[in-house]
Amino acid sequence: MTRILALVAALLAAGSAAAQTFPAKPLKIIVGYPPGGSGDFLTRIIADELSKNLGVAVVAENKPGAGGNIAADAVAKSAPDGYTLLNGNNHAINRALYKTLTYDDKDFVPVTKIATGPTVICVKIASPIQNLRQLIDYA
Repeated sequence: MTRILALVAALLAAGSAAAQTFPAKPLKIIVGYPPGGSGDFLTRIIADELSKNLGVAVVAENKPGAGGNIAADAVAKSAPDGYTLLNGNNHAINRALYKTLTYDDKDFVPVTKIATGPTVICVKIASPIQNLRQLIDYA
């Protein structure tokens, strides 16, 4: 909840510094996960809180697929006006997994971290790989 309030405060501060009142129209948060999962749930909580605090509609829009690349691409191609946000966290991972991406990290400006969670890397039990260093060397 503290991070949500920090995000709201940052958006309000940015709005007061602009020549026009921000937000002047609804905001959209694009999430790269399907409906019903934790990423979707968290995005909808944030959208509801932002909507209450900003006084405009904030819509969560799911664009799942390709490890979040579809959502990231949509945000990268949106107008750079602050009305389209991305809830995504796979940039570093996707750089290693995908040969080409349709966006670059320079297409985004980080606003805040809203959650953290563990990442687990697994291999088949019969694999000779016993640790991350061996997996990297094998790759």
